Order: sequence, then C-alpha cells, then structure tokens
Amino acid sequence: MNQPEQRESLMLSTIPNNQNNKNLLNTPILITNNVETGIPAPIRFLMGLMIPVFLLIIPFSLFSIEESIGEDLNFSFGESHFLVTLDNVNETTYSSNFSDFLDKQYVDTRIIDCGIEITEYGGEFVEIEGRLTQPHYKDRVYQHACKPIILYNESTGNNSIISTLNSNILSSFTLELDFQMNKQIVYSMNLNHSETVAVASFSLTFYNENGTIDDRFLTKFNQSENVSDILLENISVGYIDQYGTIEFNNTANISFVYMEYISIRTIGYWNQDGYVQFDDGNDYGQTINIAFFTISDKLRIENENRDSELMSDQRDVASFGYLSCCGILITSLILTIYGFASRNGIPMAIGALISFVVCPILFVIPANIS
Repeated sequence: MNQPEQRESLMLSTIPNNQNNKNLLNTPILITNNVETGIPAPIRFLMGLMIPVFLLIIPFSLFSIEESIGEDLNFSFGESHFLVTLDNVNETTYSSNFSDFLDKQYVDTRIIDCGIEITEYGGEFVEIEGRLTQPHYKDRVYQHACKPIILYNESTGNNSIISTLNSNILSSFTLELDFQMNKQIVYSMNLNHSETVAVASFSLTFYNENGTIDDRFLTKFNQSENVSDILLENISVGYIDQYGTIEFNNTANISFVYMEYISIRTIGYWNQDGYVQFDDGNDYGQTINIAFFTISDKLRIENENRDSELMSDQRDVASFGYLSCCGILITSLILTIYGFASRNGIPMAIGALISFVVCPILFVIPANIS
C-alpha cells in the first residue's frame, strides 16, 4: 500500500537564497490597496451641514400650526350682528322681521346699536375681520341713534326707536306759566307725534314777573328716569320728559321759561317680536338694509372659554417649537464633537459647526420678513 505523499511547507520570505537569489535585496515587501474606502469628505461635510438644516422643518411646521390656531381666536366679547333687508310697503315706509336672525339659546341678547345702509346715513356696510363697518360714515348727512331694549324679556314696554336730529341747530320754545303757587301743573311743548327731545340737552332760562332772570334754577339730567329734573336751590320743583311733557311747581313767581334743546325725530322702530319699520319721509327704492349690533353675556363667556382653550393650545405648540429649535442646536454640537473625535470626520465637524451658526439665521429671517 502506497504511503501518502508528504506535503512540504512553503515559506515566503524575502531572505535571499544563497544559491538562487543572490541579487535580491533583503527588504520587506509592503502590499497596500490604493482604493480609498468610506464616505467621501464632501459628503461628510454636507451631512454635518444639512442634517440640522433639514430638521428646521419641524419648528417651521409647529409655528405654522400655532399661527393657524391664532386665526381661530375670536375676541368678540359677546358681540354679534345681523343685516336685515326691509321691503318698501307703502311709499316711504319699509318693514321686515328679524326674528329668524336671533338665536334662542342666547336669551340675554340685547341690541346695542343699529346702522342704516343708505348713503345719507353712512353708506354701504363692509365686513372687516368679522365686524360690520361703514367706511363713508363720516360723510353722512343725517345722524341717527337707536334706543336699545333687551330681547326675549317678559316686559311689554314701548318699542325701541330709531331717531335722527331734526336739524343741526338747537330748537327753542317759550313756556308761559300760571301763577298758581305751590301746585304741580302739567304743561306740554306740543311736539308732533314723531318728534321727541334729547332730555340731556335742555337749557332753561327762568324769567320772573319783572322780566329779569332768576338764576337760582337749574336743570339736571336724571338718567335712570330719562327726564331732566328742574331744581330750585337743589330742591326738585318739576321735570321735563322726552315727549315734551313738563310738570312744574311755580314757587318763585316765574312768568315764563325760555327753553333750548335738541329736537329728535323718530324715523323707525322695532319690537321684541322682531318687527322693524323705517320711514324718514324719503323714497329709497324697493329695499333698504339695516344692521343690528347685539351683545350677549352668555355668548361672551362661551367665546372667552373657547379663546382660552385655543391660546392654551397655542402655548403648547409653541413650546414644542422652541424645544425643537434647541434640539437642532444640540444635534449640531453632537455632530461637531463626533466629527472631531472620529477618524476622517473633520469635514462633518466643520459642516455641523457652520450649521450651528446658519440654523438660527435661517429661522429668524422668515419671521422678520413676515
């Protein structure tokens, strides 16, 4: 049986064989790979620079969400409005009903003002940020006023009125008095049915039987009663109401009273059932618009609670936005440290260091532009 062939070990050596390789140098042979491995330096630089910059999308998105939440804030303070179209029903008379515009869940709603969409009363309405306004109101010819009432209350008081000044100058009236002493006597200014008086505007001059002025008298507006009290040395001796009714106790032999006041003409009214009527004696075509401005404490509380929740959400989103900004700067620092600490990482470190400066600038510039 043949014995297995004995294999000989082969040793590679640079030691020259004295017999065959006398001319070879006794020098080690170093074998190297000329192909460089790993990520190229430009790519490392861009990684350090662009990773933090790319992460800026997070705070930009968060602050964009915060801004969109802010657009939903109301700050209406319970105020609202509605626009009613009145149809011409008889020559210069216009009427309609606004009950459908009223929300029954807000039973405390009250009308605080009204506007008339006629050129002479201020012109066209324009809605700006949820509120009606008349840009040409300063160019109005007539100045009107609305006396408010509380809607849906149980009282059956008088209708609310829409009124305007009869003229731009004060009206006057001379009241002749009886000489009956210590007796309340009722007088009248004989106003027409559509005319009332701005009670707070009264200016009275009292003349005695000798024709001289008695300056002991004065008038004082009583807001709670909507009358002008007549006082003699701070003692009440009578009053005047908005309808021209005068009650006076002639205790000082006054012969007559010269009165100056602002005359008001009623041009419309509305009641608690929502019926509204307008008639100033002019024809304005087939229809006119009247805007009513209302306020509700219940609506105000609801709006305040809703705005408070939205502002809380805004703060939370903004907090995450600021935290993400800090996180981006920390990421830049980590990449910088890692780059300097790792082999061939200097390009990444330089890129990250630049991003540490560039990111705040990129974040601030859009905010300043907006």
